[in-house]
Amino acid sequence: VNSLDEARAIRALGIDKPVAILGHTELTRVGDVIDGEFRQVIYREDVAAELSRSATERKTTARVHLKIETGTNRQGIALDRLSEFARKILEFPNLDIEGAYTHFANIEDTLDPSYPRLQLDRFRKALDTLHDAGARPSWIHAAATAGALLYPETGFNMVRIGIGTYGIWPSRETQLAA
Repeated sequence: VNSLDEARAIRALGIDKPVAILGHTELTRVGDVIDGEFRQVIYREDVAAELSRSATERKTTARVHLKIETGTNRQGIALDRLSEFARKILEFPNLDIEGAYTHFANIEDTLDPSYPRLQLDRFRKALDTLHDAGARPSWIHAAATAGALLYPETGFNMVRIGIGTYGIWPSRETQLAA
């Protein structure tokens, strides 16, 4: 889901499966992330510190997914900062790096796969960097709907099927290429 409010709505329906919050959660609301046992995406140290503090206070563990910047240039941990960032996160008590992911900037350009392939190569190198830093995330994900349809190798062991859940193609280009 994108937000804490969406995650809470899922819990209100009685669904107790793991829920990852891909969007930002304000520092003042991270306690709700812990209480709901949600997985929070992080790419900022201050959010990690507050999740750690809140989880420690509650005597539990906060599970996080690291968002790695591979070319979308919107949010995420830059590749040249990833090793240092991961090492710092691993030092926080009651914080578990459960997942790592990236988002493709141009996966639907079916005429030129060079940029998605470049991002995929960067992501694979980032996973090696995480491993070298001591992080062993269980869930690795890069593919949203278009990626899952056009580039099965981007699925790793988790996919983020958003619009595809509703039977809607992400774009006409994706539909034609698939």
